[in-house]
Amino acid sequence: PNWTCVAFVGGQDQQWCRSVGRVGCTQYAENDHSDEFASCGPCSCCRRDVIPDLGGPEATCCVLFNDLYLNYTVTPDLSRCSGALESQRPPSITET
Repeated sequence: PNWTCVAFVGGQDQQWCRSVGRVGCTQYAENDHSDEFASCGPCSCCRRDVIPDLGGPEATCCVLFNDLYLNYTVTPDLSRCSGALESQRPPSITET
């Protein structure tokens, strides 16, 4: 991906650009005016999208819905999900 110019906001400055590295799927770097940074033009700080590394270990997680507003918690602790449906199921109706 091509480098693009960064417009500093808040507490961002050239020192931030030198030290921040990667934030999420965006890489930041100081423009060294090499051919690699040509797409960034004259800007002093540049950014580009990076493809996330999905090569880590496969994992399973548990999603717990906390309320009717669909607020949720994601946890790798599968014991928090086992039986969760059973405890929330209404009692069975039996005919007599």
